Amino acid sequence: MVHPVTPESVRFTGTPALVVEVLSGIRGDDLVIKLDRYARAGLSHYWILDPANRVLLAYALEGAVHDLVAVVDEHSPRDVSYGTAPVRVDVAALLP
Repeated sequence: MVHPVTPESVRFTGTPALVVEVLSGIRGDDLVIKLDRYARAGLSHYWILDPANRVLLAYALEGAVHDLVAVVDEHSPRDVSYGTAPVRVDVAALLP
C-alpha cells in the first residue's frame, strides 16, 4: 500500500494512492469483488500481481470503475504510473 504521510500513529485509515496485491487462489475475489469494492471506496490505483501467469495488471479508477491501464509481463519491464510517480515494474525480478 502506498499512502501519504499522516499524523496517524497506529494505522492508516484514509484511502491509499495505490494498493498492490498478489493474486490469491480465489481469482474472483481479487479480480471482481475487491476491484469493485476498492472502486466504491475511491481507491485510485489497484495493481494485481498474478504469479500463475507472471504478469502485473494495473488498474486505475475511471469514474466509478477501475479500468485496466497496463499489463506488464515478465519479459518486458516498464514504467507504470500510480498518479504520483511512475514505478519501474519488473515482474521477473518480483517472482521466483
